[in-house]
Amino acid sequence: MEFAGVFGKYEQDPKALKAFLQKQGLVVSGAHVGFDKLTQDKIDATLSFYKTLGANYLIIPWDDRSWQPDGVMEVVNELNELLPQINASGLAFGYHNHAEEFNEFKSQTYWDYIAQNTDENMVLQLDIGWVNFAGKDPIHYVKEYEGRTLTTHYKVRTHDGLNKDGKALSPIIGEDGYDWTELFNVMKEFGGTKWIILEQEEYPNGLTSVEAVEQSKQGLDKLLSEVNRK
Repeated sequence: MEFAGVFGKYEQDPKALKAFLQKQGLVVSGAHVGFDKLTQDKIDATLSFYKTLGANYLIIPWDDRSWQPDGVMEVVNELNELLPQINASGLAFGYHNHAEEFNEFKSQTYWDYIAQNTDENMVLQLDIGWVNFAGKDPIHYVKEYEGRTLTTHYKVRTHDGLNKDGKALSPIIGEDGYDWTELFNVMKEFGGTKWIILEQEEYPNGLTSVEAVEQSKQGLDKLLSEVNRK
């Protein structure tokens, strides 16, 4: 499980939440945590909560300054300032992309700027759905920033049910036509990837959110089993 700030009745009790997850056969990979939870008056409590929960990674999920010429520099500075304290607590720290980070900036992209101007210990949580949505190649970025894709989001993000070429595209992993096998192999060789986070944001054919993620999980399991047999 990767959390994103919703804990229900366990909001103030990470120990009980961890026990609940264990009863379900689940463990925590990490969490999406905004800069607002990492201010100097809140960071100690935040780190304590997630360490108790058993998380390994804290990831900044979104910051709209990240695709602004001046704002991205502020984000980079804040990431670099927070990294030592978070790492010292035993947690890894990183940043998660959306499509906008792949807009052009300084003859490359905002994502390149973030990667090249943060410490090499900064995790780059590549969201495959958004990279493809932006018309970029995820494999390029895994190789370009070797050893930094320690955790990643696997999903399909469509342009209103279509790919960037206007053809029908299923948001269910395994039905989308994407060569996930090649990506698996590249992440294994170059990415240092420890966690694949299956994320579902689109629910086709009248499926509920749970039904859609179940189908993508089945597709992902099938793809992984095929990779492991080779």
